[in-house]
Amino acid sequence: MTFGTSNTERMRITSAGNVGIGTDAPISKLQVGTVLSSNKLTIGGYYSQGGGHLAYRSGHGSNSSVWDTAIISATDDGNYNGKIEFKNISFSYGNRKILKDLSFVVNPGHKVAIVGPTGAGKSTISKLIFRFYDPSSGNIFIDDQCLRDVTQSSLRSNIGVVPQDTVMFNDTIKYNISYSKPGSSMTEVENVAKLSSIDKFIADLELGYETVVGERGLKLSGGEKQRVAIARALLKNPKIFIFDEATSALDTKTEKLIEKSLKKLSNKNTTLVIAHRLSTVIDANKIIVLEKGKIAEQGTHKELLQKNGLYAEMWMRQQEQSD
Repeated sequence: MTFGTSNTERMRITSAGNVGIGTDAPISKLQVGTVLSSNKLTIGGYYSQGGGHLAYRSGHGSNSSVWDTAIISATDDGNYNGKIEFKNISFSYGNRKILKDLSFVVNPGHKVAIVGPTGAGKSTISKLIFRFYDPSSGNIFIDDQCLRDVTQSSLRSNIGVVPQDTVMFNDTIKYNISYSKPGSSMTEVENVAKLSSIDKFIADLELGYETVVGERGLKLSGGEKQRVAIARALLKNPKIFIFDEATSALDTKTEKLIEKSLKKLSNKNTTLVIAHRLSTVIDANKIIVLEKGKIAEQGTHKELLQKNGLYAEMWMRQQEQSD
């Protein structure tokens, strides 16, 4: 994966509080001083989970200026690697320290899971990769290229994110799935719907893929919205997938079906999974256990159980709850 340059895309903030960025991505209202949520940023920006478009303006120190953008382009043979590296990363929200000197590597084509108790800093990792924020110290690299040196639009063109809270547009199911790849054929949309186990639900609807989901997807259940979001990410087919509690609203049977589909992609895509339910990550190449912003332990599922540490404790607790 190599980086180039492109024309500057500058954020525009109107008196009404709206954000524009010179792309065709729908822009939601800027929420100043709020905690980051699915489509709101603390100081400035917009996040579209499937399409990967973001307008961002940091409010921290020297980063408070509007950013330029750069392009991630393929190597000459058209292949990407997808290696992710966190190197001595620390991050704070104001005076609150979230991550403390965090270092790890996700090798190309591998599946790595981030787990840990609530408040350990798991979801902050995905926000840093997407550059909602820059680290307080340390650097993040993709294919040995520092994210501080690349542009937003190209970074997101190579990353697909499925968050816990999914953004839905008041449009058809087809539109919501194909948003990540405008101009997609109906066959492509139907294929990813099948992979995400939403195809049968859509087939039972009177208008099928032309069914309008309502504002924020109010006509869909939490599980149905998550499956649409997964289909959206699969359609984009980026080199790097980030699943942030992506199956939290699914029943166990549907979750297993989707995991089976995702596993087919894992050999050629780098996958970072942020999970609460440990049963969803037992096949990961590596599991990183966070505690209070630090790596408490790491290894495979089997290795961590043998260590009889925090992971084993969490595993036993969840097994007892499921019985």
